[in-house]
Parts: sequence; structure tokens; C-alpha cells
Amino acid sequence: MPSILTTCPFCGCGCGLYLRTEDGRIGGVFPSHTHSISQGRLCTKGWHAYELCVSPVRLRKPLVRKDGRLVESTWTETLEAAARRLNEVRRQHGSQAFAVLGSAACTNESNFALMRFARQVLQTNNVDFPGRTEWVGASGALPTSSIQDIDEADFILLIDADSGDEHPAITARLLRARKRGAKIVVIGSRRHRLARLADLHLQSLPGRYAEFISGIIAGIFTSSAFTALPDTAKEALTSTFSSMADYTAEKAAQATGIPVGQILQAAETFAQAKKPLVLIGRGPLRGPRGKDFVSAVNSLLSMGRDMGQETPGAKEACGWLALGAEANCRGAYEMGLHPALLTGYRPLTDSTARSAFESAWGAKLPEKSGLNSPEMKGAVRGMLIMGDDPVFSSPDPHNMQKTLEGLDFLVVQDSLKTELMERADVVLPAAGFGEEDGTFTSLGGYVQRVRKAVAPAGDARPHWEIICELARQMGADFGYQSPEEIMQQIAALTPLYENISYQDLEEVNGKQLPAQGLPKAAAPSLQLKTKPPGGESEFPLWLGVDFTASSWEGDPVVLACPVLRQEFSIMLKDFPNGFVEMSPGDAKKLGLRSGSRIKITARKGEFSTSLQISEEVPAGVVLLPFWQRETAFAVLETRAEDGGCCVEPVQVKIEGA
Repeated sequence: MPSILTTCPFCGCGCGLYLRTEDGRIGGVFPSHTHSISQGRLCTKGWHAYELCVSPVRLRKPLVRKDGRLVESTWTETLEAAARRLNEVRRQHGSQAFAVLGSAACTNESNFALMRFARQVLQTNNVDFPGRTEWVGASGALPTSSIQDIDEADFILLIDADSGDEHPAITARLLRARKRGAKIVVIGSRRHRLARLADLHLQSLPGRYAEFISGIIAGIFTSSAFTALPDTAKEALTSTFSSMADYTAEKAAQATGIPVGQILQAAETFAQAKKPLVLIGRGPLRGPRGKDFVSAVNSLLSMGRDMGQETPGAKEACGWLALGAEANCRGAYEMGLHPALLTGYRPLTDSTARSAFESAWGAKLPEKSGLNSPEMKGAVRGMLIMGDDPVFSSPDPHNMQKTLEGLDFLVVQDSLKTELMERADVVLPAAGFGEEDGTFTSLGGYVQRVRKAVAPAGDARPHWEIICELARQMGADFGYQSPEEIMQQIAALTPLYENISYQDLEEVNGKQLPAQGLPKAAAPSLQLKTKPPGGESEFPLWLGVDFTASSWEGDPVVLACPVLRQEFSIMLKDFPNGFVEMSPGDAKKLGLRSGSRIKITARKGEFSTSLQISEEVPAGVVLLPFWQRETAFAVLETRAEDGGCCVEPVQVKIEGA
């Protein structure tokens, strides 16, 4: 039975697997034993990746809405209809009434083609993708480590992430690191399995990660490692962080709910480490002040690096890594799916970079920054969405629903049927996993091949090819004949990718992009919260959105796999209207039991849901799974921040419904 090496389509680890094919169909998978990430292992999702290829919810035919119904059509008629309607929107409302959304589930080549379509053909910088909010805190600050650094680190700080569920390849390395003696410290509200295995778990209030990191920095100044430094080094670091002189570990304890002794213990352990590594989950980056949080992490690591330079055995691996949830979250960002950035994180204001694109494409590009997805509501009349359901992925699904309701015309391009199709005027069936060539960029910066094993289902076509055909219908010939040609242009126009070629990627499992060094040590510029965590008497509990609970649930890609869907289906039967989790102690005080219907009230409003009692949740905290956030928007506070949208923890009271 023939087999084709490719990259797993689920999380951002980038595991290598083989697709088994027979008679033009994919019938199973098995792991690559020589792959540097997966090392002969696959998680539950990876073992069932082949189900995407035979899923009953595959799109196979182009669809056009006629008389209020989507009906099957030909490619010619469908593309002509899409081009005609897009041109009508431009005539009536101008180019800035357009927007395109790409996807972290699509290849670099497809996302690059979509970015070109937006900026050259539609003449708009209203470009985004739903998973970008997981990298918004990292804008301007590339991760400085790779997954392989876990194997060498002697101190690992895991921030609000349960990699056991979402990134099993990372968890396997963490367990091996602990076995060889590395210290593992976990911070987060939930005491999940990995937290229970850690050397130290600091259970915090939701969303107080910047305060915690700043508390670690403050605690380092009282550590034995700092005391042992030469006087000149101590004076230099004290001067650098002088703006934080008033922020102490005690204040961090007040803000986070973490005992001050644990903060000082974590600071001491970090200061003693020679190879510290920080792994960041989705919560801190998608939560409030994500960019400030990353600034604080960089400050902490730069401080550790500078301390190491003054002592024997200087720190060899000081870095951090963002644990993106989707296979190509980093790559989509680096392909310019950003309203203010071109490829490789270069700003639109970079005239040299913009001129290079204009010369290569033979077209003038818009210079003014566009709208990010939260800003599109009421401003956009025509939209093309490729490979994603932004209502599911958005931190604020209500805002995205309002955006879609305000459209005159919507094109949906996907390989799977989703609820988004109900709003579409045109549906373009795209090739799915195992049906097209391209590349993904893993969260650790490895660019790897995604390979075609079988022909696309039905009349589906590769994403990049559909974009090129639509551009041709609108008068622009991109000239690409293959995804390899697209990567050649990416490499020519993007310094970060200048050494990436298909020929090189055929010879190795993947090629790592250049790492960005840590910035010069500097105190983070933050407005830190110091309010005691007890809460107001009227609203004594903190409600936070939890990214670590049931992280697969609701994901359209996971739900397209029948076996993986079973767990979600069972949970929906148990909790059809959603649930929140509370500690046994808090539930006992309120006279509540698991399964109770409860009413949650905040200053903004109220909602009803079911209660699940969990030993993993700390006293004073109520956790709402991210995939159920839509049920709680009567009380949740959302706001635009750093080009994205975040959900703030809120104070609430709970009573039986």
C-alpha cells in the first residue's frame, strides 16, 4: 500500500505522518520514526487525521445561492457569479468595503495567494485570519525558541496551557525533561494533569499573567543568584528595572491570588537555571494585554540572560514559545494576513518592502492600514472567507455575527461544510488534507511540506488555484502554475523565508526559520493590577474564559472526524446549554451540586447555565470553556486591543436558577 509523508493538520507542533493510500483513497496513517518532532509517535488526533479525507461533511460541488437556496453549479458559473458580485460591491461602496479572512488551517502558499488577491485585485488591506489573535501579543516579537529546546532546558515555565490535550508532542518532551531533572513550574487557574505533575503549580486568578511575570522579576532581586552577582552587575540590573521598584512580590501575590512564598520560590528557581524556557498557552495571548504580557516575558528572559553572563556557566537557552492551536497559525501570520503587515512581519509603511511587492506584481498596493476582524462590523459589505469559520474562532462571536449580517455578498471557500455556509452567497469547494501540496510553518518555526496523496474530492480544487482563477475572472493573472512557484515568490519577497525551497524541504523533514534573539534587557511598560483578589461583596467570584478545558470541542476540523466527534457529542448530551466549573468548597457554600442549573450575574447582565464541580478549579474562581463563551456574553466584557479582541475576566455572583 503506497504511503505519502506529510504534516499533521491539527495543532501547531508539526508532527510528521504517512498517509496510506489504496485505489485512490486514503485509508489510514502511521507516524514517521525519523521525524524530528513526532519521533515515531502520534496523538489521538494525528491517528485519525485520515478521517478528514473521507469525512461525510466534505464539500464536493460549487454552490450558488438562487431564490434563497444554495444550489449546485459549475465552476465557470460560480466563479463568474463571484467576480460579478465582487465588482458590484466595488462600484457601489469602493475597495475599502471589501475584506478577506484566511486561515491557520490553510497552507502558506494559499494564504499568500489570498493576501495577494486582497491587496492587488481588491485593493484593500482589510486582511486578517481568525487565529491571528493567538499571535497578536507576539506582533513585533518573534518566539525565540523551538520545540527541541525542551530537550535541553533545565527550567520550564508553562503559562496557562494544558499541552496534554492540545500539544501532546510537547507534553511527551516535558515528561522526559522532568524525568531527567528539569524543573517544571506551571501557572494557571486550572490544576490540570500536567500541573499536578509539575514541581510547582501556581494557581492564579484568570488573566493576571503580566502581574505574575512582573512578580517573578521583583522576586529575582531577593534571590540568592542575584545576591551572588558582582556589585556592578547588580547595580546595572537594578538601574534597568528601576521603574518597577515599587512593584513587589507581595503586590503580585495580591493581584494574582498566588501565595507570595510560591512567587518567590518560582523566582529563585528561575534565577538558578542555566537554560530556562517559557511556554505560553493561548489564554495570555488572547486575553487582556497580550502584547504587554509578551513584553514582560521578554524582560524576564533578558534579565536571566544578563545574569547568566555575569556568572560561570552562562545561560545557553533563554527563550519562549507560543503554543498556537492550529497547524499553520504562525505561517498564516507570516504570509501577511494582517491589516498592517506584509509577509515576514514587515509593516506596510516599509516603502522598500512595499515597492518590492509592487514591482513583482506589476500593481500599486494600498498604503493605509486596513481593518482587523473586530473592526469590520458595519464597515465591510463584501467578504471572502477561506478555510475557516470565524464565528467559532473569534473571541467575540457576537461581533463577528454582526459583521456577517451586514454583508451584501459573502464568498465561502472551504473543504468542509460549516454553519458559515448558511450565510454564503457563493460556496467554493476546496481540496482538503491529503489532496493538495504546500507548506506549513510550525509554532517552533519549522517550514515543512504538506503533500498531496489523492485527487481532491468531487469537483474540489486546491485553495491557491481557486484564488488564482477568481483573480483571473477579475482581470489579474497571477501566473502561478504550482504551489512551488508561489513559495519561490514568497522566498524572493520575504527575507525571513529567503532560504526556503521545495528542493531543500524534500531532503529534510523541515527547515527552521532564523530565530530572533531576545531584546536588550528593559523593564516592561505595564499598568499592573494590584487590587486584592477577594472581589466585591456583591460579586465575590471571578469568571474567566478557560482555554485549557476541552480544547478540541467545537472545532469544525475536529468535528469533521467521526471518531473524534464522539467525545464532543457525548458532552453536548450531558450539557446541551453549556456549563461552568466551580470548586467543591464554593459549591458547598452556595448549596449547589454538579448538574445544578445556576444563574450567573455580573454588572453587565446575567445568564443561566449548568454547573460542574471540579477539584481542578481554585476557590473564588469560576471557569467557562472557551468553546462555550457565546453562552455567557450577557456578562463577559470584550474589548478591542492590540489589533485583536480579548475577553476580560469579570466579577460575578452565582445562585440556583
